[in-house]
Amino acid sequence: MTGRERVLAALNRQEPDKVPWIETYVHDEMVEKLVGHLVDVPRQVRINPAVYEVLPLDNLNYNFKAPDFAEIRVIDGIDYVGRGLIRSRADLDQIRLPDPTKEEFYRPAREYLDKYGGQLAAMANLRSGPANTYLSMGMDVFSYALYDDPSFVEEVLDIFADWYAEVAGNLARLGFDFAVIAEDLADKSGPIFSPAVVREFFLPRMKRVVDRLQIPWIWHSDGNVGPLDLARRYAHLGDGGNWPPRAARQRCGEVQGRVWGPDCLPGQYRLALYLDPGHPGGSGGGGPRADRAARPRRRLPFG
Repeated sequence: MTGRERVLAALNRQEPDKVPWIETYVHDEMVEKLVGHLVDVPRQVRINPAVYEVLPLDNLNYNFKAPDFAEIRVIDGIDYVGRGLIRSRADLDQIRLPDPTKEEFYRPAREYLDKYGGQLAAMANLRSGPANTYLSMGMDVFSYALYDDPSFVEEVLDIFADWYAEVAGNLARLGFDFAVIAEDLADKSGPIFSPAVVREFFLPRMKRVVDRLQIPWIWHSDGNVGPLDLARRYAHLGDGGNWPPRAARQRCGEVQGRVWGPDCLPGQYRLALYLDPGHPGGSGGGGPRADRAARPRRRLPFG
């Protein structure tokens, strides 16, 4: 199987020849250390193609994430988001997004897929509104506004959700095979927002984006989404998969059986454990042990 065939089989609840290996991001510095060089690609590319010379990844990734309107420090190529800039309605004119109805916006993505797609599964990375909203407003302003001025929160959410919905509706025609919706709404201890906030403010906007997708999708929560009833609400967004929380120590089989049903459930593993022959539990080869760990659920891609 090619990487594309392998990933699509898993997303379609079929058993591939081996566990698919997908990543949403590989830092350029790591790629350069592994390979010794980088390939010149658009800044939206999250996995530099040079890495395929040494790592058998099954996907490529193009980032459609809208910018966060906040004070941002870039350190070693990583964005660190600081104080939000959208503190009141007077600041809304600072939110300036590229026009997602113009073909010019999609041209770099189309050219990238034309050059590097085919054998690899084409992943589109995007959000649906919540994370851009609380980062652009700042968690302090966002939290107070939920109670003091909820319509302000909804106004910002709608700006981002409507933008992402338009982007989502174009992904299939561009040739993307699946999408990852990355909304960091939890940490390893549980959700960072109450179920009421999720139900009232987040889920309607997330569904607005998901409804426009014509390809399989995976939701990345960044942590333990917590109560099973809340997790089920996320699951009912539509036909997708869920990236389970690594630090929460949730068992993939349990989460899949009780929440996600037959959906594809990606997992995570530590490369050091599988690739380092010096590690007490390492196999020195990566593939066989990782494959055994996922059986009998080979349809669970690792990332």
